[in-house]
Amino acid sequence: MDAKRDRATTAGGKTLPRAALKYENLRTLSAVVPVVALLIAGAVWVTIDWVVFVALWILLPLCVLSALIDIVVVNRLQFRAYRYTIDRSTVEIRHGLFWRSRTTMSTVQILSVDVVQGPLLRSCGLASIVFRTVGGTIKLGPVTPDTAEGIRAQVMRAPETGPR
Repeated sequence: MDAKRDRATTAGGKTLPRAALKYENLRTLSAVVPVVALLIAGAVWVTIDWVVFVALWILLPLCVLSALIDIVVVNRLQFRAYRYTIDRSTVEIRHGLFWRSRTTMSTVQILSVDVVQGPLLRSCGLASIVFRTVGGTIKLGPVTPDTAEGIRAQVMRAPETGPR
């Protein structure tokens, strides 16, 4: 009975916008490009044959292959697995493929809600939400800036309207 309810809960909830997948793919590329550039530079400037061999024929293909797998498979699966639900009394975030995580926090215990937009998020038209509680911080998103502001307003208003 609990497994059925858990599956139904996981299937429900809001999903991330399609631009979030583009953002994750750009993050993957921004991590791989400098590593590939360093490997190529190291292979060009170092005169030891085994360093060139390891850098160009082993590490470089591994970096490119891992980035391709990340972009084509992993990011898509993580994007599909991400769900969040926000109501008057709780915020619930569910994500993960192999190690599934479900974070639930009471809106009464949320101290602040920050809407964050770095340069890469801004270029994709997205924003992240950071919930600060006594126990630490929890991140949601990325979502559209309008959605982020709506969530911030809803969560910060919730303790005022909730029962005391």
